[in-house]
Amino acid sequence: MFVMHRNHRLIRTIFLVLFVLFAYGVEAKNIPAPTTTANYVHALQATNSFLWAWVNRDADAGRRLISRVLLSKLQKEKKEDCFRNYMVGVSNPHHHSFEIGAGKTISSKQISFPVILYEYYTGESKALKYQSKIDIVQDGDSWRVDILPITSGNE
Repeated sequence: MFVMHRNHRLIRTIFLVLFVLFAYGVEAKNIPAPTTTANYVHALQATNSFLWAWVNRDADAGRRLISRVLLSKLQKEKKEDCFRNYMVGVSNPHHHSFEIGAGKTISSKQISFPVILYEYYTGESKALKYQSKIDIVQDGDSWRVDILPITSGNE
C-alpha cells in the first residue's frame, strides 16, 4: 500500500510539472513581438510597392519610387530607357513574383532588404530566380529605392 501511495505522488508531481511547462509555453507564445521603427516599416512598404510595380511592369510607378540620386544617375548616364526596360521586361520570360527578406538597417536613413525576384517562361516547369538586394533610402519625406535589385534586365 505504501508503494502505491508513493507512485501516486510521483505521478501527480510529474503531471503538475508538465502542466506548468505547458502553461508557460502557451503564455510565451502570447508575448508580443518586439517593436520595430517607423523608418523600417516605411522602407519595407516602399520596397513592396516598387517590386509590385516591377511585377506589374509599371515603369511610371517604379520611376516615382526611385531616389533623386538614382534618377539623376540614370539621367546623367542616359539610361532612363534602360530603367524602363528593367521595369517592363520582355513578354517571355515575364516578371512573375518576389520575396522580401528581413531588412538590415545601414543607417537611420538607409535600409537594405535581401530580395528574390522570379521571372517565368510561360509553360515551363521552372522559373528563373535572382537573389539580390534592394537598398531603400530616406529621400526627403519619402522612402525610395536607391539600388536596384539584379534581374535579367541588369545582370
